[in-house]
Amino acid sequence: MSLYAEKTKKDWQVKIKGVNISLVNTINEMQIKGLNITGLITVIDEIRGVSLSGINNFCYLLKGISIALFRYRATVANGVQIGLINKATNLHGVQIGLWNTNGRRSLPIINWQFKTNR
Repeated sequence: MSLYAEKTKKDWQVKIKGVNISLVNTINEMQIKGLNITGLITVIDEIRGVSLSGINNFCYLLKGISIALFRYRATVANGVQIGLINKATNLHGVQIGLWNTNGRRSLPIINWQFKTNR
């Protein structure tokens, strides 16, 4: 069983459906479905929707669009990552930034991956 499958089976400590606005989001076992706006740093398990972070955005699963001024990091990303530095272990989508890394390659400006890592 995958780590993500285990996470989806249990109850989330915090679930937000709608709009979340905060200075810092650093809650384990947190799921956001909707719009997340964070002034500095977002560190949560799952984002489904749009996430805007002032400096850094770290999540286990992204399904949607994430924009971070400096750095964006996801383990599983399905969608679009925008930031100066973007990294996804398993990407199904597009990365736009100064330096972009996914499971297949690292490229400046724009990077993509639409096939699963093997």
